[in-house]
Amino acid sequence: MTSRLGRRRIRNGAFGALAITVALLGAAEPAAAHALLVEAIPAEAATLEASPPQLVLRFNSRIEHKLSRATLSLGEDGEPRALTGTADAAPDRFVATLPPLAPGSYVVDWQVLSVDGHRVAGKLRFRIRGPG
Repeated sequence: MTSRLGRRRIRNGAFGALAITVALLGAAEPAAAHALLVEAIPAEAATLEASPPQLVLRFNSRIEHKLSRATLSLGEDGEPRALTGTADAAPDRFVATLPPLAPGSYVVDWQVLSVDGHRVAGKLRFRIRGPG
């Protein structure tokens, strides 16, 4: 038979272990993932017949619009032109109106701030076919 003192020690030890477990689980934060590009319009490596009216980058999570940027260049060595994202875009999208583009190869350099606080960047290349 276990004495009263022995039972009390076992019960206090069990409560102590339970309290530690609850504290550790409560301190765990859910895993936050960086925003990943899941869709682009125009698509990567697309060949278009005409200039697209806008650039749309859709991510798998919300982005901070005010801290997200994109530039457009004619070719890899072209002068980058800043693209202004629309403030009313969906929380998971960077949307920018594009100027009329002449035939050629274009590069979009983009950088967004994920809601988890990490910057994510990438390049998107597309081509507009010339007449003929």
